[in-house]
Amino acid sequence: MPSFKKRPSQKPPRRSPRRQSTKAKQASTKSQSTPIGSNAHQERSNGHKGAHHHHAQKSQPSSQDLKKSSTPKAAAPKPKDLPVHRLIFANEADYSIAVIAEDHHLTDFWIAKEQTYDHGTSGNIYRGVVSRVLPSLNAAFVNLGLEKDGFLSFADLGPEYRNPSKSDRSNPLLKVGDKVLVQMAKEAIADKGPSLTAKISLPGRFVVYMPHADAIRMSRMLSEGEKKRFRELVRKGFSLKGGLIFRTASKGRSKSDIQHDLNYLTRIWKRIQNEFDDGDSPRRIHQELTLFERVLRDQFTSDIQEIVVDHPRLKHRISSFLKIIAPRSKPDELIQFHTDAAHSVWQKYNLVRDIDQLFTNRIRLDCGGFIIIEEMETLTAIDVNTGKNVAGKTQEQTIVDTNIEAAMEISRQLRLRQIGGIIIIDFIDMRLKRNQERVFKTLERELQKDRTPSDIQQFTDLGLIQLTRQRSGESLTKRLTYTCPHCNGSGRRPSILLS
Repeated sequence: MPSFKKRPSQKPPRRSPRRQSTKAKQASTKSQSTPIGSNAHQERSNGHKGAHHHHAQKSQPSSQDLKKSSTPKAAAPKPKDLPVHRLIFANEADYSIAVIAEDHHLTDFWIAKEQTYDHGTSGNIYRGVVSRVLPSLNAAFVNLGLEKDGFLSFADLGPEYRNPSKSDRSNPLLKVGDKVLVQMAKEAIADKGPSLTAKISLPGRFVVYMPHADAIRMSRMLSEGEKKRFRELVRKGFSLKGGLIFRTASKGRSKSDIQHDLNYLTRIWKRIQNEFDDGDSPRRIHQELTLFERVLRDQFTSDIQEIVVDHPRLKHRISSFLKIIAPRSKPDELIQFHTDAAHSVWQKYNLVRDIDQLFTNRIRLDCGGFIIIEEMETLTAIDVNTGKNVAGKTQEQTIVDTNIEAAMEISRQLRLRQIGGIIIIDFIDMRLKRNQERVFKTLERELQKDRTPSDIQQFTDLGLIQLTRQRSGESLTKRLTYTCPHCNGSGRRPSILLS
């Protein structure tokens, strides 16, 4: 928003020591009780009102006052247009791609390979069979009918698998050959199999239903008033067996909307239980929604002003799903079909540069600086550099400006690249503690916009920031790139070869 400068208010003429009439006193009191900003606005918008106090004192305006009042009014600056939020769905080769963009700026990016058979997707629910029990690791391996067995920690088991007769209830009632109902929490990464949990959660449009829990939780994006309203709603309005998480999309929703969503999820849960009891062999019994439907369910809000698709069948598919989850959104008016054969949908909205940057380790900042992102097996290291940024009045100011812009871009890149695990950020050294606090608060605020949970620590003595971000699968780089056969992924080759 543009900044508006307050014009200096004109000093009223010196009061006459003579006694004023009652009418003049009332006019004077009314003029003095008006706020400064309001009085200045009245003087700018209507010239004769500014002289009201002078007439009340029966004094003539000076020539200087007349000169000022005859000055033409400056046009008020117009506020900038708000950014257009749009969802874009497209198919490229064997991949489905979904993005959220603000004008020509990429904010979220998802991509998934179209599967002809089950490779294991986060959120799927399986009837598994225990293949190995490892008491030393407090875990078990579960056969899901996939290429690799899943890893199930005893900490992720529900109370139905605990041994009530033993004093140490951490030892579960699990043995090889037992069937167990599990959900895939993390997809397989490299040589590691998928991570599993027996604490089932079923996400809906407004709530997440947890059949084995008894807690009521709220999205951190909801206001305190909304949280209080939903707790009261659950206490008085629902006969609920299990736990709930109220999502951000539940804001302002009525009891009937929440009840309709919950009824849909409880029907799914009954079907899952029936299929689990109907057999003994390992298999998938509930499939998570496809990428496009999942993004619509989790990301579609009233802020989305446009949905762009690149295929007629995709338009029909998106429209049909929107009519189910958000019938009041008028899908036929919201969805736009991209028909420009000469330019891709990414070129039309100037998103090619942002997408190309997802596969490089160097990201340029608008200020002239840059950040370098290096993903490794155990952690991700990020380095911040001033580059060509020399715009600050002092060296400290240049460094702080670069670090603040880098903090905002780092949060965005972590979200776009789907980077999880341990992340170390090396910001440029700042001399003043208050500047470190500014950079930390900026990064913390930007991370709060991310739906994936993260935990951030303050600056260390070495000027580093450490944070962890929940990992749900392989990062974008590892899924969509391959290791160079010449350098084996190091990016370097020896300059000499010794025989």
